[in-house]
Amino acid sequence: MAAASHLDTLDYAKKLEAAGVPKAQAELQATALNDALAGAVASRSDLSNLAQRIDGNFASLQAKMDGRFQDVDGRFDAMLANIDARFQSVDARFDAMLANVDARFRSVDARFDALLDNIDARFHNVDVKLAHLESRLEARIGSVELKLGGKIETLQWMFGVIVAMNAAVLVQLFLK
Repeated sequence: MAAASHLDTLDYAKKLEAAGVPKAQAELQATALNDALAGAVASRSDLSNLAQRIDGNFASLQAKMDGRFQDVDGRFDAMLANIDARFQSVDARFDAMLANVDARFRSVDARFDALLDNIDARFHNVDVKLAHLESRLEARIGSVELKLGGKIETLQWMFGVIVAMNAAVLVQLFLK
């Protein structure tokens, strides 16, 4: 950064002399200050060169960042695809388990239906046997009633005969 200084050393030395600084010392201070500022002050071309280097570095940094962002985006997309695949795998396993549970429930339902059909058949058999037993009992009761009915008629006839004979005996006892 070697640039020309914008410091007017003659004017500066005259101002120091007017302030009471000896001429030799004022000229020396002006020269020293000019030398010091010459190394510290940048020229327009220095600033232009620096701006070009910064722009170049920024473009390089931007390209590196773009590459890294693309890399991160690619890895993120791969991770998301992996996560999606895992979720699909879990969904498939859940679907398989649900299908298995549904199949088991259908099997249990079929077994319960078979048991209920068997129970219904047994109750039907019991109903048939009870109906047969009831008809047999009704037939026997009818037979017993028929037999008793005949015997009751005989007993009624015999009781009537006994009453008539007793009446005849009493009549004869009172008439004699």
